[in-house]
Amino acid sequence: MYKFIEASTNSMSTAPMTGLAEQIQAVEDLGWKLDKMTAAEGKALTGERIALICLFRRAASAAGQT
Repeated sequence: MYKFIEASTNSMSTAPMTGLAEQIQAVEDLGWKLDKMTAAEGKALTGERIALICLFRRAASAAGQT
């Protein structure tokens, strides 16, 4: 599982999570496949945050490799 966290939601503006596609691609390049993705909202000392939680599974071709 991998979690991508957006900056504070207190800014009152929305924007794409820059570089997300590249980060997912980097994980997939290591032999993992994105299986599920969900968004979550949480609170931290610095304010509210949005996170994308991604579940990766070993790609079928990489699962048998050592």
